[in-house]
Amino acid sequence: MTRLQNHGFECYKVGGVVRDYLLGVENLDVDLATSASPDIVVELFAEAEVQTVGKQFGVVLIDGIEVASFRGERYDTPGKPLIHGVGSFEEDASRRDFTINAMAMDQNGRILDPFGGQADLEQKLIRTVGNPALRFMEDPVRIIRGIGFAVRFGFSLEVETKNAMSKHKELLISVPKIRIGKELQKMCKANCLSSGLRLIEDLGLLQIIIPQMGHLPKAEQNPKYHHLNAWEHSLAVLAFTERLISIHQTDELKFAALFHDCAKGLPGIRAYHEKSKLPSDHGHDEKSTALADEVMTEWAISKPVKQSALFLIRHHMLLPRSKNPNDLIAFLNGLADEFLTIGELRSQLGKLYWLKRADIHGKALPNRESDVDHLNEFWKLLEFVIDTIPFYRNQTQIQAKDFTETGEALGVRLHQSLLEEQEKITRTTEWIEHFEQAKKENLNHDLDQ
Repeated sequence: MTRLQNHGFECYKVGGVVRDYLLGVENLDVDLATSASPDIVVELFAEAEVQTVGKQFGVVLIDGIEVASFRGERYDTPGKPLIHGVGSFEEDASRRDFTINAMAMDQNGRILDPFGGQADLEQKLIRTVGNPALRFMEDPVRIIRGIGFAVRFGFSLEVETKNAMSKHKELLISVPKIRIGKELQKMCKANCLSSGLRLIEDLGLLQIIIPQMGHLPKAEQNPKYHHLNAWEHSLAVLAFTERLISIHQTDELKFAALFHDCAKGLPGIRAYHEKSKLPSDHGHDEKSTALADEVMTEWAISKPVKQSALFLIRHHMLLPRSKNPNDLIAFLNGLADEFLTIGELRSQLGKLYWLKRADIHGKALPNRESDVDHLNEFWKLLEFVIDTIPFYRNQTQIQAKDFTETGEALGVRLHQSLLEEQEKITRTTEWIEHFEQAKKENLNHDLDQ
């Protein structure tokens, strides 16, 4: 900033870093705006690490810091601006999305605020710069981005801005799903996705933004187990995961919470008891997994996050048939087949526990305490079993070189040897005594924390 100013150019911190400074929120992602052209910026910083990939848009990176020349935008196609230079920050700010993002700050802390962003921060309002209809027609993703800012900061939508979001919702139909997913992923990381989705549904946008879930607000559930419809239940489960301590707040857990019941109420899944007429949704776990795969692929969710979330959704209804050790081991063997190491199995088992806890939280109050107790009893035993029984060959002395079989036959023989090793352990007096003691004791685990 000093170098540009010493050469006669204006230079300001702009956008989110100014907004967050005024809110008292740390933001290390600093963007600069300057009256200098990109060519001049590059010339003045010849010794720096310069990246000019965005130069045609008036943006260069100097040692990783984004420096943008004052610019205006014209839209022939929504979401794809045509850039032209302008002479002042006020002209530059006039193209920005919301007033709270249209401020600048110089090195002395002086704020440039041509559109009333500070007043909107004080009033906790999200308001577009200028005509909201025009802003949303220029780039419809601003509708979702505005919702994201509102729920992230606990702000309200200014009336005209809010009305325009609903009125022009059809603009979102043509927006690539990957751009919508990017905004929703930001809400996920900020632990405000449940609030964002509630506002999205309130504004009538759900069917457009996530059509695979558009039926859920009308999908009532069996009152014996649920006091909420399928949509409200999904939001409650998601909100529970957002309130967990940070070590458990993984993106895959939150996406699994969101999508775990998304197939409920669909034709072929929804059925009604012949006598009671109460609804049920057998097979919704598999169908929900398929729908979640479809949505997360559209959103370009990373493969590891997506695969983990799909595992959780597919298994969110499962528990061992009993507390019998053979049933517990069979249950864990079924899960272990999906992973390569005991570490991966432990990690996914932990996430599955919290998804089940969240699912219980979203159910009818009379059932919660007993269901949590039931889940904890099983999980304490599962942890005991996984600590004492091998589920992978590298936990044993079994070696491929000790067998004469080859190819597929060798794989079958190695798997059978692992099962035999498990059975041998479970037949020992020591194992039986330890297992029976584990069932009797209230093991000192921190699951409820």
